[in-house]
Amino acid sequence: MLTEAVMVTQKIKRLSNFAIFIINNKKGRKVLDMTLTEWLQKELNCYPLYVIDHKEGEDIKEKIGLYCNNYEYIFVLYDKTPFVNKNLIETLIEYVSTKGSKACKLPCGAIYMTSYYLGSGNINYDSIYMNNQELFTIIETEEQVAMAEKYFSKKIIIDLQKQGVAFENPNSVIISAKSTIGRNCTIFSNCVFRGKCTIGDNTIINNNSTIIDSKIGNNSSVSNSIITKSNIGNNVIISPYCDIKKSKISELMSKLKDMTIDEKKQFGSLFNKIKKELEEKIN
Repeated sequence: MLTEAVMVTQKIKRLSNFAIFIINNKKGRKVLDMTLTEWLQKELNCYPLYVIDHKEGEDIKEKIGLYCNNYEYIFVLYDKTPFVNKNLIETLIEYVSTKGSKACKLPCGAIYMTSYYLGSGNINYDSIYMNNQELFTIIETEEQVAMAEKYFSKKIIIDLQKQGVAFENPNSVIISAKSTIGRNCTIFSNCVFRGKCTIGDNTIINNNSTIIDSKIGNNSSVSNSIITKSNIGNNVIISPYCDIKKSKISELMSKLKDMTIDEKKQFGSLFNKIKKELEEKIN
């Protein structure tokens, strides 16, 4: 179980002039449609933050040295540890301040006094931080990615609940970071949102539905269906067991499905009449 870092409360001179450097190995690993680097940026964007693209064999110190001279300390983190959060950074600030450390080794990464980092040929670590190991979990394998999906999806769902979105069983739902869900929506169990999805206000997504890169309007309902790269309008009801791909469904089309044969004939006659009149005007 991932936990938040526990704050150190000892009164000391607090480290304040620092920057965070994220070493981006550009492996392209994504969780809920965001790279690991993007997750770290989203969480830590309240601090001075630099992303350093790095390939094996390149000199990281040389690249960091281009940006770190204005800071007393630098935090060097890696994109493969996306669970690092603001609370942990605050804890590390207090820890390094208390120790007066010039070079603190982390489970993955390190904290350096900038003058020591740039001026020293070989780094000798004078402290090692061993707490909050779970927040330094490395994400590389498919199993680890699945764990990360659950972790970040839970954070997304908590934010949506604060905005008034209701969930029947939040632990069974996966929502991509690029999805937007409107007010007063209800999401039932085992629903998945992949890619860029936009859900309008007062819409219900019923059990076992999967929405991929699609837009669903206001006051609509989807039940046990898969919707891929489609645009579903307002006041539309999608019945169970539909597999909709690259389609646009309006309120009118949804109502046509529920018409009787006679009603469809009347609608068809009216449509053809209007179409003919328009064609005559054009010609």
